[in-house]
Parts: sequence; structure tokens; C-alpha cells
Amino acid sequence: MFESLVSFAAISSAFWWASSGGFIKSVRTKTTIVFPFIEALISGLVIASIIFIRNGWGDFLSYSIQTYIFMMIASFFSMSGVVMFYLSIRKIPLGIVYTISASLQVLMAVILDLFFNMIIPQIGVILGGIIILLGIMAINFFSSNNKGKEVISLNVYAYGIVLSSIAGILWSFGNFFNDRALIEANPLMGALFRSFGPIIIIGFLLLFFFRNEFVDIDKKDWSMLIPGSLCITFAMLSWFISLNVNSVSLNSIFISISPVFALLIGLIFYKERIGLYEFIGIILCLVGTILVILNR
Repeated sequence: MFESLVSFAAISSAFWWASSGGFIKSVRTKTTIVFPFIEALISGLVIASIIFIRNGWGDFLSYSIQTYIFMMIASFFSMSGVVMFYLSIRKIPLGIVYTISASLQVLMAVILDLFFNMIIPQIGVILGGIIILLGIMAINFFSSNNKGKEVISLNVYAYGIVLSSIAGILWSFGNFFNDRALIEANPLMGALFRSFGPIIIIGFLLLFFFRNEFVDIDKKDWSMLIPGSLCITFAMLSWFISLNVNSVSLNSIFISISPVFALLIGLIFYKERIGLYEFIGIILCLVGTILVILNR
């Protein structure tokens, strides 16, 4: 029963993460650094309130220095990934963004296990990784060339693919360090520290260099930014709860379900059409992910 609930938490994380993209994609103003700050602020307040209700502040200063370092490094990678993700969904369809970032998280989890945990992947895992890379290539090169787009559009499309890939890689490193931190820390503290990076770093930039960034955000944008931030909060809490039991590799596998939700959201709310080669690329990524799952 407990394992089923943990698995449900991981799958719900994929759902909430995909839902956040649906809200964020609707934001029309330039809020590249404002959104990560708002999201971290809302997430931090929600998590701090939960900790307060549970009287859990006693753990705040009870960990080793190494654990705090791991949590702060994870926060930095997570923040950087959110910025790349935000930029990418404004360039290409939601389903493609989530497919690439989720597939690369699974692939990078295997690579990190190899280099840091000395876990040698099986042939099936290697084959799955190759198929994932082929899928990304199909989405990028073949689909864009097949559409007869202008050169500028092709550049923008390729730019979105690159940003999605960077987001997935950055999140992979964040997942890795979170996994290390949760050996000692509890999930709520891990989630709270994840919010500190954007609040401190981006808050500093907004205070001294980008004070006018909030001015252009109208009510309609706020109506999308706030629920989008809450969706990420729910996704993060579900992720940390499951990460406290599952390995980072297994959690990355569960999060790979997010492209399915993202494809549905993009189709229903944004009328995003997936071309033949994009569809083939997405299928390749999903097949590669399944191969990695079966051989872990």
C-alpha cells in the first residue's frame, strides 16, 4: 500500500509538472527571471507553512555541512533548469519540450550512476540511451526540415530544442544532488532549500538590476503565473516525497510520463499539432525510456 502511494506521488508529480507548462505558456509578457522568483517564493511559503504546522523546524539546523551544500547545489541546478524550460516552451510545442527534458533526465541518471556510483549500465540501457538520442535528433532535424519553415523559424525551433535539452541536463544534476541530500534530510526541508536559490539569486538581480520587470505583468499574466507556480509546488512536493523512498533513477523514470500529459494539454488548449517526424521522435524517446526502465 505504501509503495503504491509513493508511486502515485511520483506520477502525480509528472501531471502537475505538465500542468504548470500549460499555464506558463499562456503568459504573454517577458518574465524570464520573474517567473522562477515568483514560483520559488510561492513554493517556499507553502512548504514553510507545512513545516510550521507539523512543528518540523527542529530539523532546519540539524544536518551536516555536506547535506546543506548538496541542497544548495541542487537548488542552483533546479533554478537554472526552470529558466531554460521557461524559454523553451515559448519556442516549441509543450509535448516536445517535456519529451526531450524528461528523456534526458532518465539518460543522465544512468550516466551519473556510471561516473559517481560506478554502476555499469546493461546493454539494454545503452541501447535505450541511443534510441532516446535518435528520437531527439528526429524531433529537431527531420521534423523542422520537413515543414518548409523559414530559416529564422528553423533557428528558433532548433533554439527551443537546445534549451529543452539543457533544462533536462540541469535538472538531472539537481536530482542527483537532491538524492544525495535526502540521505540525511527530510523531503520537506529538501523542497524548502530548493526554493532558496531563486529567491536569493534572482531576488538580488530583480532588486538591483531588473526592478522594472514586474511593471509589464498585467492581471491576465498574474492569473497564469500564480496557478503555474502552485502546480510546480505540488509537483515538487510529490517529487520529494517519492524521492525519499525511490532512487533518483526510478523517479526520473516516473517523471518521463509528463510528455503524455503535456501532449494532451498542448492539443486541447493550444491546438498544437504534432507532425509525423515529431511523432516518430517522441515515440523513439518513449521507447528508449522504456528500455532503460526494463534494464535498470
